[in-house]
Amino acid sequence: MGTNTGGLIIPFQGTDDAALALLEKIAGKPLFVRNDDQGFKSGNETDFPVDIVKGYMIIHHSDYAYSLFYQPDIWEEKFKRLELLDRIYAFLRVDSANAAGYAIYENAKQIRCYEQGEGASHQSGEALPFELEWLNAPAFYIHEFQDEQGEYHELKIPEADFNEDEMGEWEDYYKCRYIDDDENYLSEDELSLTLLNTLFFDLFGMSYCVDNPGKNSILLSTLEFPEVQTSSEISDNGFFAKLKRFFSGQ
Repeated sequence: MGTNTGGLIIPFQGTDDAALALLEKIAGKPLFVRNDDQGFKSGNETDFPVDIVKGYMIIHHSDYAYSLFYQPDIWEEKFKRLELLDRIYAFLRVDSANAAGYAIYENAKQIRCYEQGEGASHQSGEALPFELEWLNAPAFYIHEFQDEQGEYHELKIPEADFNEDEMGEWEDYYKCRYIDDDENYLSEDELSLTLLNTLFFDLFGMSYCVDNPGKNSILLSTLEFPEVQTSSEISDNGFFAKLKRFFSGQ
């Protein structure tokens, strides 16, 4: 099934009360606490988990990701109003659609967006330092074909020698990039996912694209269920206590 996740990453060092208050301001509506045994589907627009990792709040909400990529005006106004001026990250990884990408905001302005999916790509803003090694890496094209005897072959074509107009009849060729050794190459279609993982390693020292909540995740919903309480009704013996244990790593 692969990974299906997306959302935003906000620097956060506040209290448990401040965490929930900020989440509700971002959502623009009350949030309700989910019970672990209710199940969870990644990509669900009404239910989402939240994690606190190394000073960042990670909100897994794929609708946020798409909006952050392509409707920056909405988020720029929201971040400015909420005084969220530090660097904020949106991320997306949907393996079933071969899609991955990220958007980066700073001082309530989108400064960079890069996404690939289903053979198409979108980018805006200037490339950032963590991207440059791969974006500036040398490239070549691979042509896969079958000869008259039915044997398959793979031919590497240097980028300088590649003329797309002359390759109009070729269907099986794709662009690759490499660093140091062209035997260890990366398909251009995998570039955004590679850079997304680079970004996560820079932030957390690990790859962090999960599509299911972990044992310390806080499960929230925009819908009220009979067995859950509203955030305003939760006492220190309930959700806030769970938040406090989560923040303290217990």
